[in-house]
Amino acid sequence: MLVRPIRYTDNAETHGRLLLALGATALEQSPDWSVFQLAAGRVALHRADSNDPALRSGVTDLGFLTPDPAAVADPLRQAGLTVRPLDMGIGPLLAAQAADGLTFTVGQLDGPSGTNTDTGSGTGSAAARGAAPGADPAPSADAAPSADAAPGADPASSTDPASRADAVPGAPGGVSVLPLWMTPDMPAAVAALEAVGLRERLASNNGSWVDFSAGDAGGLAAAHLLDADRPQRLNPYVTLSFEFDGDPDVLADHLQRNGFDASVLDENYTRVVIVPDPDGAGQQIWLNQAQQDLYGYQRRSG
Repeated sequence: MLVRPIRYTDNAETHGRLLLALGATALEQSPDWSVFQLAAGRVALHRADSNDPALRSGVTDLGFLTPDPAAVADPLRQAGLTVRPLDMGIGPLLAAQAADGLTFTVGQLDGPSGTNTDTGSGTGSAAARGAAPGADPAPSADAAPSADAAPGADPASSTDPASRADAVPGAPGGVSVLPLWMTPDMPAAVAALEAVGLRERLASNNGSWVDFSAGDAGGLAAAHLLDADRPQRLNPYVTLSFEFDGDPDVLADHLQRNGFDASVLDENYTRVVIVPDPDGAGQQIWLNQAQQDLYGYQRRSG
C-alpha cells in the first residue's frame, strides 16, 4: 500500500522545488502531471483547471495505490463506503465515497512488468468525475526508471537523498507524506482508512486525531476532526502535509537556503516547520516533526 495524494496546482514548478528540497525524487515531470517519491509515500502534481471548482489550484485529493485494488473493495463496502470501479484503460481503479461525502481512489501500484507507467493524468477523486488517470509503479529495485527521471537516478527504490542524481544538497531523509482528511465524521473516516489497509498509529484521547501508517516507505495519512465552531468549513476536504525525522531548526534553515520562507512553530504536541503554500491565498504547508511527547495521545503501533 502506498499513500499518494494529488495536488491540483498552477504552481507545479515551485511545488516540485519544495519536494526536491525535502529529499524527494522526481519519477515523472511534465506540465500536466508530475510524481515525486519521498522517503515514505508519494505526491502527484496535476495541472489545475480554473473552470472546475474540484480541480482548482490548491485542491488536494486523497489517493492510494496497491497491487490489487479489487482486494480492498469488499472491506471498504463493509465499512460503509460506496465503491465503484472506474474503467480508464490503465488497470484496476476504484472510487470510494465515505459517509461524510469525501471521495478517494485506490489505484494499481504496479504493472505486470514492474516498469514505470506513472504517466498521463491522476488517480485522485477527479478520476471519479471522468479524468483519465495514470498508474503508478511499485517501489521496486528492478523497476525501470522513468524517461523523465534524472540520469542515473533510481527513483523507485532510493530513499537516501544524497544518493540521487536530482537530490538537493543537504536534503533531509525521513520525510513522509501525511495528507490530512479533515472531516466532521471521525468514525467514518477512521473506518475508511482502516478498511483501505492502513494501520492505526497514533490517536488523541479527545478523539479529534487518528493517524495511520501504510508500512515501510508507504507513507502516512490522518483523520482530523473539523472544528464545529466553524460551520462554514464542515464539508470534508484534504490538506497536504508531511512528517519528518530530525531537528526542525535544521530543516527550516535548509529550506530557507533553498528559497523557501520557512519558520518553526512550537505546538503542544510537537514542533512544526511551516512554509507558505505555493498555491497561495495565505495557506501554509505544515511539516510535523515526528511526535515524541504522547501526553493526550495513545500510540497504537509504530
